[in-house]
Amino acid sequence: MATCTQCQLRFPMGQLDSLPGCPHCGAALQMGEEYYSPEPADSPPSAREVVAVLDNVRSLMNVGVIFRTSDALGVKHLYLTGITPPGDHPKMARTALGSQETVGWSHHKHGPSLIGELKSDGWAIWAVEATPTAQQVAAITEPGQDIPHRIAMVVGHEVGGIDPDILAEADRHVMLPLRGIKRSVNVSTAFSMVAHQLTH
Repeated sequence: MATCTQCQLRFPMGQLDSLPGCPHCGAALQMGEEYYSPEPADSPPSAREVVAVLDNVRSLMNVGVIFRTSDALGVKHLYLTGITPPGDHPKMARTALGSQETVGWSHHKHGPSLIGELKSDGWAIWAVEATPTAQQVAAITEPGQDIPHRIAMVVGHEVGGIDPDILAEADRHVMLPLRGIKRSVNVSTAFSMVAHQLTH
């Protein structure tokens, strides 16, 4: 950590170790001792096998965050449909930070056809969408509930949501308990919250 001797701005040096002074006021920096964080504890294995379908998620940033979250939570594969950018997009690394190399992915032009293939292969399709029939994801994943061992969760376009034909084929519609005025969250945030619930 570095601390400015004048304005007291405190920040980690990281890639900024070539700074001539404080990035805020330009004064001299006082350097702390080097610190190495310990290795994190091993996590328990995932409670079930989870893959995800990103249906026309257009934002590179959102897709990159979903790649990184998938790596952290053990989501096995990302199926990228329609206009969702592919994992090898040259700008994906800005937010995926290498996880696009560790999480399996494939690109599919037609989302509903992919859903049919996944269902035929035995995957339960859970669409993350606040429809009139949607159930709170926390309630249906409580201990004792009958939860499929193989779940393909679907998240959709940032404005338009999930393709209606996919919603019609989904085994369940799931939602998050939201209390704010907007009653919505960013698609990558929703993905993270639901994926954590399904894999733990």
